[in-house]
Amino acid sequence: MNGTGGITNPNLAPGSYSLFQGRAETASNVIEFPDVPIDPPNGQEMRFLRIVNLRADVSGVPLGDPIPNTIIGQASVVGTPAVTVSNDQVNLGYVVKGVNIEARDGTNSNVITAPVDVSACGLNPAIGSGVVATPPQFHVRVSETMTGSALKTRTAAVWPNADAGAPVTTQNIPCQYNGSSETGFHDPSLPATGGMNLAGLADSGTRVYVVLDYVPAGVTAWASAYAAGKTSANSPIRAMQPSSISYDAGPLQPAPVTNTNAGPLVQSTKVGDLAFAVFEYTGLMEGGMPPAALMETMDIAVYLSASAGSSPGSIVVRAGPGPVMPLAGGVTNLPQFVEQQGAIATVTVGSCVSCRPNLSAAVTSKSGPLTQRNWAIRVTNRGGCDAGSLQLTGAQMYRIGFGASPTLLTPVPVNLGPLAAGGSTTTNLRFAVAAGTIRVLLKLDFKANGLALLPEYILFQLP
Repeated sequence: MNGTGGITNPNLAPGSYSLFQGRAETASNVIEFPDVPIDPPNGQEMRFLRIVNLRADVSGVPLGDPIPNTIIGQASVVGTPAVTVSNDQVNLGYVVKGVNIEARDGTNSNVITAPVDVSACGLNPAIGSGVVATPPQFHVRVSETMTGSALKTRTAAVWPNADAGAPVTTQNIPCQYNGSSETGFHDPSLPATGGMNLAGLADSGTRVYVVLDYVPAGVTAWASAYAAGKTSANSPIRAMQPSSISYDAGPLQPAPVTNTNAGPLVQSTKVGDLAFAVFEYTGLMEGGMPPAALMETMDIAVYLSASAGSSPGSIVVRAGPGPVMPLAGGVTNLPQFVEQQGAIATVTVGSCVSCRPNLSAAVTSKSGPLTQRNWAIRVTNRGGCDAGSLQLTGAQMYRIGFGASPTLLTPVPVNLGPLAAGGSTTTNLRFAVAAGTIRVLLKLDFKANGLALLPEYILFQLP
């Protein structure tokens, strides 16, 4: 870049150069800056050359535990006469896990550790018209594991609001730390030759994708437009409209919103049996504190909708930081992440069957002290029809005689999965039973095919 400083500073005089573009040509881990003139400093002083906008592909570097692996830069100068670099080796960064992403249940109370069973019966058929009939089927929680350094906006400017899109600002002070931004040194006034006016500019802020694989026919997925419980004024993430070419990469616009009784929702884009949603970090203030001062946590509520005659099936849920796709033509998006293949949840959508199966329940064993008494219960489908999305929705144990009734310690509902006619399954319930209890009565409540079933009673049992 030509200097324009004038005669008061000969190093910036017209015809001099003060900015040089690096190139990666000789090796994948080498950046060269050719033909850089080095004016000797005065006396015993030192000449500083500032290098900006270095990025590393660390997808192949393992996470150190507990000490993170270090990205090291080695600088050298090739020329005549020889030039000594006083700090030729520097630590450029550390490879750490900056974001944790997990699936949580519909009430957002617990991490999902077992398959989630839902029935297609009454599964939000009118969600597109603004009517949500059920709680979320699950949540996706995104939480930083490092203070203010994992989720970043496109440039240092936060969004005016979550519906405004990512602003682009100039960041042209060399070596100024822009830790809250995916963009490094960026000066749009530089010449367009060689793309200098775009150098350092990220294509997007940090994003999060939620992918649902193997979505059954007739089933669609919806997600909260903002972080659960937030609005456009304070949501740290916003659902974006995926690109038809590059999916979650490149500049995207906020996705159109459907206002519902459960709040603003966006419909996930569905291609074949895959549905996906993309969210971008906005950097909006949280609790009066700047995002860089916090380890932020945000939740995405996910709803399923089933139309009449929808097919049953098991949905595999994946999520991770993004973008993971390249730009059009295979150009790397800045930033770019590696797609996560492991599932964070499985959701089984059962057929909408309008009959009630005939269940029976029996105790097969009891173990443990009275304060942590474990009962093994065998549930049998004696016929009538298959039980889709069978759940144990309640269990009450009554003490026969005087004193307090035992307390159920096992959280409900308990998902028992689909149970075909003639089949059996076993579940464990834990109770706290008062000392001196002689006999108890156990009442069990079930739900299948979207319908509440008649309770089952197990009478006059020893505790």
